[in-house]
Amino acid sequence: MKQHKDTGRPLLNYVTADYCGYCRKRERDRWSNARVAHRIQDGFFAFKVDAEKHEELVTRLEVKGLPATRLFDSEGQLIVTRSGNSQPSAVTGLLDSVPAVVPASSATVVTPK
Repeated sequence: MKQHKDTGRPLLNYVTADYCGYCRKRERDRWSNARVAHRIQDGFFAFKVDAEKHEELVTRLEVKGLPATRLFDSEGQLIVTRSGNSQPSAVTGLLDSVPAVVPASSATVVTPK
């Protein structure tokens, strides 16, 4: 999470497991969707957690079911958690509900007169 705060971007956390059929479907149908992938790449610091390899972290994150998607604001505060499968349009709607971050290089600085 420390690396995430340095980016100023909201955080997308995806929790999955090899045994989870819906996880495989989401990866195939949702995360590979061009609009979803583009929105994540342009606006989020994303990381994937394998629930089988990181059981303690999954417990700390209070994940109740797989696949799980958790969105945090740029300060690391949880905004929303979604479990289960969903359509690409629902995923983009969820991602679009998080305020975008303007990269520092394109930000406009206004100086009072």
